[in-house]
Amino acid sequence: MYRTQINAVTAALFVVFMSLFASSEAKAQRTMRYQNILTEQLSVPYAKNPDIGGVLSYGQYTLNGYWSAGIQSIGRTQPEGKYNLLQTQTLRLYGEYMHRLISDRKRIINLYCGGGPFIGYEFYDPFGRLPDHIQKSIEDNAFIYGITGSIEIEIFLMKKIAFVLGANMPLTFGSESSWFRGNSTAGLRINL
Repeated sequence: MYRTQINAVTAALFVVFMSLFASSEAKAQRTMRYQNILTEQLSVPYAKNPDIGGVLSYGQYTLNGYWSAGIQSIGRTQPEGKYNLLQTQTLRLYGEYMHRLISDRKRIINLYCGGGPFIGYEFYDPFGRLPDHIQKSIEDNAFIYGITGSIEIEIFLMKKIAFVLGANMPLTFGSESSWFRGNSTAGLRINL
């Protein structure tokens, strides 16, 4: 009888400890809550004549994803008149929340979807490459704002370094060139 009581108490303690362990958040994972992240990416717009831009952001993982805030520079070239191309440079500040849709058990591969607002400036012919005889039909710059939808895959190469590949489609208001302007991004994310 004594042995049966010890086995029952041991089993009850095991169940209590396993319940506490299972209900607490894991602390040794790559994307643990409150983990700070720094992301550097190259950005290429979906355009006929794309220019490479860059993205620099700081953020923090949450329980089901991450938030980030950063700056993005995007260049693109578009037709102006019959024979000339107008270069457009966009500089924007943004904030976003990305929700984790799918991940493997060790969170080596994560798929995120989300978005957020942005504000910025768009500069038209910032380097003065249009010939003097061409009159632009637009101002030199414009204040822009809008929202962005994004999808992103994160693949950890090492415990604190991940390769990030994404696509986003900002809906831009205030622009003289276009409302929709998709971008592809690729770069590295470092867990601080």
